[in-house]
Amino acid sequence: MTTVQMGDLAQSYQLRSENARLKREVSVLTEELASGRVSDLAAKVSADLTPITGIAHDLSRLDGYKTALTETRIITDSVQAALQTAQDMSEDLYGGLILAGSANDPNGARAAGIDAEEKFAALVGTLRTQAGGRSLFAGIATDQPALAPAEDILAALKTATSGLTSASDVIAAVDIWFGPGGDFETVGYTGSTTPLAAVAVSRDISVISDITALDPRIRDLLQATALGALVGDGVLNGSPSEQVALAAESGAQLLAVQTNLATLRAEVGAKQNTLSRAEQVNDTARHALELARAQIISIDPYEKATQLETAQTQLEALYAMTARISRLSLTDFLR
Repeated sequence: MTTVQMGDLAQSYQLRSENARLKREVSVLTEELASGRVSDLAAKVSADLTPITGIAHDLSRLDGYKTALTETRIITDSVQAALQTAQDMSEDLYGGLILAGSANDPNGARAAGIDAEEKFAALVGTLRTQAGGRSLFAGIATDQPALAPAEDILAALKTATSGLTSASDVIAAVDIWFGPGGDFETVGYTGSTTPLAAVAVSRDISVISDITALDPRIRDLLQATALGALVGDGVLNGSPSEQVALAAESGAQLLAVQTNLATLRAEVGAKQNTLSRAEQVNDTARHALELARAQIISIDPYEKATQLETAQTQLEALYAMTARISRLSLTDFLR
């Protein structure tokens, strides 16, 4: 009597254990089919996780490059837009100044000078601009404007040219002010003399945003525009002919600087192209890594579907056996 009772208990325990195992197997296989991934990665790679951790590290590094590239692109695109705005303003300005000079027209020179004064303020404002909370033309001093306000620069230029009576003298004084070692470097420019460092945007590609308002081409643009602005601000008011000469020189300098501005913008354009190339390189690398990872962690849908069908069939067979033995209902069996 005791032997029979122990046999029943052992058989019941075995059936329950097999039931639990098959349920777990069905659950795991169902989850794997739904996600397309293995549930036990360590078993899949025989406990050697080196390849998958290496792929994860490389993908994380690509994420870092993506962030750096995005930030650098914002700065580079903003610099290009600012330079385009500056060049457009200068192109719109020099014609009127040159025309006033060639026509020897004091009234025209005065009108062009007022236009130059307005555009100088706009130019300085453009070069003081920020993108993403970072100053564009101030070097590593990204937390402050690259230039002093336009009115402060013009006030300093008026002081530097005070008492001068000829256009040539004013031109020479302004040239010294904007030249190497001049007051522009201590009064006009408020950024850092140290440019931004190169930023790695891909494994083998770095980009440097090193253009500051100290760049000679930008200084030449500011100087040429400032000459016209001084006319608008009343410099040489007592000598209309000298004002005309000053306006003409401003227009000539603005015309001359156009080639250098185009070159500067081309340099920025080259950096934009480099960023696009780096993005393509990174995207290709990411695709390859994700494909390699998928090959490691993905399942064979046909194999898993077959295993699931087998497990479900075994579970149904187990239920039928258990029902015959204990006359359980399906509801009781699944509890």
